[in-house]
Amino acid sequence: MLTSCFARDFLIDGTLIAPSDPSEWKCKDDTCSQWITFHNISNLFITGSGTINGQGTQWWACKNCGTKATGFTISNSDNVYISDLTFMDSPQKHIGLESSTWVRATNLTITAPENSPNTDGIHVQQSQNVFIDQTLIGTGDDCISIGDGSAYLNISGITCGPGHGISVGSLGFNGANNTVEHVFVSDVVFRGTSNGARIKTWQTSAVEVSNVRYIDIHGASSGETAIKFACSETVPCTDISMDNIDLTSDGTSNTTSSCQNVQGTQHEVFPSVPCLTSN
Repeated sequence: MLTSCFARDFLIDGTLIAPSDPSEWKCKDDTCSQWITFHNISNLFITGSGTINGQGTQWWACKNCGTKATGFTISNSDNVYISDLTFMDSPQKHIGLESSTWVRATNLTITAPENSPNTDGIHVQQSQNVFIDQTLIGTGDDCISIGDGSAYLNISGITCGPGHGISVGSLGFNGANNTVEHVFVSDVVFRGTSNGARIKTWQTSAVEVSNVRYIDIHGASSGETAIKFACSETVPCTDISMDNIDLTSDGTSNTTSSCQNVQGTQHEVFPSVPCLTSN
């Protein structure tokens, strides 16, 4: 962990390699929640041509090894710039942005096998004014996941796959009142992902999904259901808008959509969503 009130450049060249065997981490009381952490720093520039290799293979296969570590974390910091690095095979999430503001992550490469569990590329939590762009992410979980307390995120120029797509959530666990707002996603290519863009909440009344816009989405779905809304009966999804959507099948069957408890409008959407009003 590096802690400082003022910092400038942190250059990573070569390869940083984590211990491969979980027992080598010598954790006590599940303290291995993070491997490399920058905490409470302002004006930090992390760049270089290096690779951060978490060597997570044995962690993924182990059921009783304790808490798996996030490979690289920025926490309680502001004005942070991360660029040009490669992250691979983290035991758990590759990059965590936690309780930080004004962070830009650009021109990164993040990879792990498709079957590696919980290896999100970038996870954002309790952070605001975050910019993620021009980055290649292919892992076993979400390319980018967005958790509670996150606001004013701009995600663009991402190539995602394999993985689970770009996800907001999960929100509302055990009835927690969670908030995510002002998230903008554009110019993203999904290849071989189980989902594209999705919002995940627990079936509680603690989270209301509203004011969501899906615009200019085109592609082919490997599954028959290309668009799915499954919202809460207690708190339906409201003010949902879809415009210029075309999701065909990558096979021989036609694509369909499904919806429950959602209110909103659609314009030039294929496959048409029966719960939405044509506009």
